[in-house]
Amino acid sequence: MTVLLLGLLLHASASRGSVDPLLLHPGPWCGDRMIIHTRAPEPSAGPPGLIMAPRCRETARVVAAAPWVRHVEASVPLDLLLDVATSDSALMAADTVVAFLGVAADGAQAAGWSGQECLLAVIDNGFELVHPDFVDSSGASRVVLLWDQTASDTPPPAGFDYGSLWTGEEITAGTCTQTAGAHGTRVLGAAAGNGRGMADLRYRGVAAESALLLVKTDGLTDRISDALAWIALTATALQKPVSVNLSLGSHYGAHDGTRADELAIDAVSGEGVIVTCAAGNSDGVPVHAKGAVPAAGETDSLALAVGDYPQSGAIEGFGLDLWYPGACSLRVVLRDPFEALHGPVAMGDTLAEDAVSGNVWIANDVDAPLNGDHHAVLIVSDDGAADSVSAGAWTVTLQGDGRGEWHAWLFMRSHGATSIIDADSTCTLVMPGTADSCLTVGGYSRDNGNAYDFSSRGPTRDGRDRPDLCAPTFITTPNPGGAYALFSGTSASSPQVAGAVALALSRSADVGPADMRASLRTSARTDGLVTEHGLPPTDKWGHGRLYVEPLVRSFGLIAISVAGDTTFALTWGDAAGADAYEVYRDTTAFFAPDSGGFSNRVAVVSLADDEDPAEGFQWEDPSADPLVAAGRLCAYVVRALKGDESWWSDTRAGGLTRDTHDDRRMR
Repeated sequence: MTVLLLGLLLHASASRGSVDPLLLHPGPWCGDRMIIHTRAPEPSAGPPGLIMAPRCRETARVVAAAPWVRHVEASVPLDLLLDVATSDSALMAADTVVAFLGVAADGAQAAGWSGQECLLAVIDNGFELVHPDFVDSSGASRVVLLWDQTASDTPPPAGFDYGSLWTGEEITAGTCTQTAGAHGTRVLGAAAGNGRGMADLRYRGVAAESALLLVKTDGLTDRISDALAWIALTATALQKPVSVNLSLGSHYGAHDGTRADELAIDAVSGEGVIVTCAAGNSDGVPVHAKGAVPAAGETDSLALAVGDYPQSGAIEGFGLDLWYPGACSLRVVLRDPFEALHGPVAMGDTLAEDAVSGNVWIANDVDAPLNGDHHAVLIVSDDGAADSVSAGAWTVTLQGDGRGEWHAWLFMRSHGATSIIDADSTCTLVMPGTADSCLTVGGYSRDNGNAYDFSSRGPTRDGRDRPDLCAPTFITTPNPGGAYALFSGTSASSPQVAGAVALALSRSADVGPADMRASLRTSARTDGLVTEHGLPPTDKWGHGRLYVEPLVRSFGLIAISVAGDTTFALTWGDAAGADAYEVYRDTTAFFAPDSGGFSNRVAVVSLADDEDPAEGFQWEDPSADPLVAAGRLCAYVVRALKGDESWWSDTRAGGLTRDTHDDRRMR
């Protein structure tokens, strides 16, 4: 197939697509496959619009010249987003995954919502399958299927040509050869551990009864894209909604949702398929810089501090990924600690020099048609032998012509030995957390309620409001060997939201990512812990703190329909758990109870203990024009009350939102 494909490509003439500069570098900075973005989805089991092919530097530009190719992208590795654990028993004794700091998953579970009707999928570095948290009370594995992309002990899934597929029965029987990864075990436990490793179930995860779909991966973006496609196909075959978690990420790419794994998220996301990503741990880490594109004849610059690189025998170095608007032009010059200049490198040119300070490589590509912007990559490395990259001050100078903003990220900084001087902490979300369709989750500390110091900040490079919200970090989760340990980083935060999504999808399987995002944001806690850092949304907290119970209650509870010319019917599910309901007529663009005491209230419904909620309630509103009342110019809204909590429904949006402020307006 590859020979035939390349044979056809040799007849292509004019260049139609672009090539990721990293594909042209001779070093080991990307995977063994390249990702071809096509102009129309190809019929395959993989992600729509993406073709995986063996990496080949010599043919990458030839492939890009084909008229059906938009872009040829390198497959790059994703990092585990802070794999920190401890077995400190004093700390662990005070902690549970579900109950601390008001996450309120325990309340949802007490109401019988544990994710039974939704699949929970995790893509990570491996899982301790025999841990009690992932085995049910009968001794059977909770895992439905596991795709080990790193092995070849059994046939791969249909439509894919690598990896091993294991069934739940094989896992229960103990014949699965997948080896555990600590990070994946902890992530899975936070999302869906059932707590059976402790008699009191104190360390259960959020979706404690969800069936599990797992992918063990090496973290390359081509594999991640395939994993997403397989999970979506499997969920469809099993006729179940699925909540997917990715606690992996990196900084190589545009940070605007156009990298292959981000487009794969968009392709698979929809009703009943929702992907949650960790925001990353890059705030306070000097990896990002930005500035104004200089006008003609002027320059801008960024400074790098390079420390001593260890002589490990492996190729070491640092890499800088630079993006600037398509309407601008930049020439790139690198000055090393010996004051030697490398460049300038104009758009469309590549420089490769074996210098005293290291092997310098700069590619300043012409354009990236997926977003219309320009892309330059700088890599300085050693040869893996005695020589190493020179420590000291390095400077990147940009000679410009245009207007706009440039951004640069360190995507490779071996052992943290390279830092950007005067780095900017905004736009530090890792990819694929900048995908358009994913839910992006930051972290806050369980100890003091403050935003986690290193939790990455938004927005995305194209200005979208992220992260969506924050969830706790420093939580107790399953650990390989059957024990539990504290787990930190946004790797720990993201799976709690994925678990909450699984609970919500169990109640309303056809919810899509946009509605789930809106409900997560409006149900989030916005108390003093959040607002002391500014009114939400903020680039650190997003829209607040995860609050599971109101989120889950917001789905499938209230429905209003026209029963006659002036008669309207309210129905609710018995799982709503509310003590009473209040109905209001809304004749404004946004519903806001007036300051005079809800004078637009039409009827009050109080549910007695012996009433059947399924029978619902009807009321008369003769003053409303039937067309208006049907929703063309106004709508009816319902306030559900339970103790000191209340939720508003918006019939136009189809869900309830938590009433945390008197002046809250409907989404």
